[in-house]
Amino acid sequence: MKDCFGREIPSNFRIEFRRDVLAECLWQYGEDELAEAALRLSDDGLHQVHRLAVWHHINDPEPAEGPKLTNARVNARAAIEYFEGTSRDTKRRRRRTRPIEQSYDGAYHASLLAGEPLPSTPAEEGHFEGWDRH
Repeated sequence: MKDCFGREIPSNFRIEFRRDVLAECLWQYGEDELAEAALRLSDDGLHQVHRLAVWHHINDPEPAEGPKLTNARVNARAAIEYFEGTSRDTKRRRRRTRPIEQSYDGAYHASLLAGEPLPSTPAEEGHFEGWDRH
């Protein structure tokens, strides 16, 4: 299986997440504009970010100093590459957090869509047509 940049991705390893989870990962690492764009990803676009996340999980080295790579940061790096067409690290090295009364529950991201419920992907509904399921 290949990612959208033509790199080989193992077919027996997946990383999957919803749009709102990806948006939160991006926000935590200082990628506010991309967080909003993540909410509007097509199903195919989200699937490509999933593939890129696998590649980054396998290939990105741990930083020599500072915090280790988290799944959220790997997911954010994958989205950055998808949206910008090139790899780079996140703007923040450490996660940004919200006050407890604003903790993430999906409502923040739903508000970015003017109160519309977040669209789900086929994967979120348990449908994996076209995916190599081994």
